[in-house]
Formats: sequence, C-alpha cells, structure tokens
Amino acid sequence: MTKLIDFIINILKWPIALASFLSIYPISKAVLQFFDLGPWLFYLLGGGLLYLATSRIFVGNKRQGWISTLEHELTHALFALITLHPVSSIQTTENQGGVISYSGGSNWLIVISPYFFPTFSFALVLIMEVFGATNIWLGNLLLGFTIFYHLISTKHELHKGQTDLQETGFLFAWLFLPGANLLSFGILFAFCQSGLDGIITFIQACF
Repeated sequence: MTKLIDFIINILKWPIALASFLSIYPISKAVLQFFDLGPWLFYLLGGGLLYLATSRIFVGNKRQGWISTLEHELTHALFALITLHPVSSIQTTENQGGVISYSGGSNWLIVISPYFFPTFSFALVLIMEVFGATNIWLGNLLLGFTIFYHLISTKHELHKGQTDLQETGFLFAWLFLPGANLLSFGILFAFCQSGLDGIITFIQACF
C-alpha cells in the first residue's frame, strides 16, 4: 500500500507544484478579503512579539537548537504516518540536526513537509478545538507565539545546504512552498479570527 501511495504522490509532484504556484494569487486575494483588523490580530501579533523577545533573551543570534530540530523531525514523522509509513525512531541534536527512520519507501511530501506545515501551531489548534477554547485571547496569543517560532525556524532551515531541499529539488521548492505556506498560515489566521467555521469559509474563498 505504501508503495502505491508513494507512486501516486510522486507522480503528482510537478502538477501539484504548478498548482501551488498558480494558487498564490487567489489565496492572497482571499487573505486580503477575508481578514479584518479585529482583536484576534492584536493577540496574534502580541504572541509573535512575545516569542521574538523570548527568543532574543534565551537564544540570541544562534539557531533555535534541539526544539527546532524536534519539530522538524516530528513533522517528517507526521506526514510519514499520514502516508502510511511506520516510524521507527527519531533522533535530534542541538547543533547536528536530526534523523528520522521510517519504512516503506518515501515521497516528496514527507521530505518537504517541515517547510510549509507549522506542526506546533496546528497541534495547538487541535487542542483548542477539542477543549472548546477557540477565539480566546490566550489561545490566539499562544498561536502567535508558535507561528512566529515556525517562521523564524524555517528561515534558518531554508539554505542551499539543506539536504531535504536538495532531495526535492530547489526549483520544485520555489514553485511549491510559497502557495503551500500561504494556505497553511491563512488557515491558522482564519481559525484565530473565527474558529473552525472561519477555516471552512477561508478555504471556500480560496478555491
């Protein structure tokens, strides 16, 4: 089954990259039309500024260490599991990166997932939805904190020496990642503004 899934995902690699690139305009238009300047944005930006201040104090100009590596590898693991690849181990270090081991082959979605999917942010969305804690100031503050964390950590990870990007190809990454990131962050902003209903409305506005 995993080989079939990988075959389908891999054969759709370039059509999906092109679709993602072409989606930049409609998603950007939906973002501009959908979001207002309500209190949700104030708390979201407040959480982001809190992260920047915390990061400056405890991390400084260095990279974010093993926590960033852990989220990176957990995102690989999540998409490996989604595409039915059993995960056997995850190893992380502070300065030497991390390694994930899974069986059943591989596909580009697993490889590139950490560069467009904010795992901590979506995990927080799931927790807030399960416990009915949507659209409260503390939740949006925490979401802002995790979103800015992901933006900064991804900034450090986007470089020519990154083996994941070498594996998928830099042309593919440049075509796929902008649209994929716009969609991911648009979904998070929609949740901050209007909860689960906001996500549905935003996706409808995009497509």
